[in-house]
Amino acid sequence: MQLRSRFYTYPVITDEADFYVDSSFDTDVEQIIDGYNIKLILKAKIVNPELEGYLAEGKVKYAHHIECTQTCYRKLILTSEETKEFVLRDGEINGIVQVCSFLVANENLDKYSNSLFAQDYKGFRFDIERGCILAVGSQINLRVNKMRDDLANTSSIFSIIPNMDESVTDIKIDTAHNKIVISLPKETFSIYSNMSSLMD
Repeated sequence: MQLRSRFYTYPVITDEADFYVDSSFDTDVEQIIDGYNIKLILKAKIVNPELEGYLAEGKVKYAHHIECTQTCYRKLILTSEETKEFVLRDGEINGIVQVCSFLVANENLDKYSNSLFAQDYKGFRFDIERGCILAVGSQINLRVNKMRDDLANTSSIFSIIPNMDESVTDIKIDTAHNKIVISLPKETFSIYSNMSSLMD
């Protein structure tokens, strides 16, 4: 989801317009490696007494939209908490992950007004439908490198082959080539092959 400039038919707290005075909406994201997964620490803070009251009442919520265009992954996290942890599974994402944060109406807000509206909107009331955006935060792009896939796609430095000489009962290791060649007795190689097929 790419944040773009847009026009609103009602006041919204955003860096691009002065619909409110003495109000702000700050957002941030921290990423932490959690095994093969990525833990996101989603942060949001609204500064506006009436909207803070609505947040405490559950009438509005923080909404974090997480998207990875490379894997078509999309997730919307709704929360009343200023800090929310969320784990991205290794198989769900790769490359750039976009996080866009908003304050949204969690229910219809009839005749909504705010004492901190800018002068042009003083005294006006607006019918805000559930899901409408009331504040726009930052778009944060995170680069996620998948260690497990990178390792899985790397060719092995070992080559395991059967030793066709039936009199040989020991393992032989040859390090004179680009790969380390491990020669197994025929019976041992057969067991190895069977075990490998079960793990694929």
